[in-house]
Amino acid sequence: VLRRTAASEHEVVVAGPIRADLATRTVTVHGQFVQLAGKEYELLLKLMTDPERVFTKEQLLREVWGFRSLGRTRTLDSHASRLRRKLQEADEGPFVLNVWGVGYRLLVAMRSLGTSASTDRSRPRSRPSAARSGRAGS
Repeated sequence: VLRRTAASEHEVVVAGPIRADLATRTVTVHGQFVQLAGKEYELLLKLMTDPERVFTKEQLLREVWGFRSLGRTRTLDSHASRLRRKLQEADEGPFVLNVWGVGYRLLVAMRSLGTSASTDRSRPRSRPSAARSGRAGS
């Protein structure tokens, strides 16, 4: 759940090291800017709404793309693959996990902030391999 704040502050969704600024539609991973296409950004936001959840392909195609009938399409798979690659270029992911035969999920814990001024760089709760010790700034 996002919290509204003063007009000069932006709503920011944070999931582990991933930060999405809703006002500017920008994404950073550990402070490093990641340029995403429109649907990649929307897919990431959807996954960030509940990182513990596995979203089915059908849910994502309906809610992100607005598909009514699903048929056979690789749209979601190709966008998820590009999103995964772009996030991994900024940091050692993986952040987007394909749950075979079901759908996709994000591999970080989520919380939301009211301001983009926070310097908190949360780490995943249950993934010790994702912790970065001694990492210099980006």
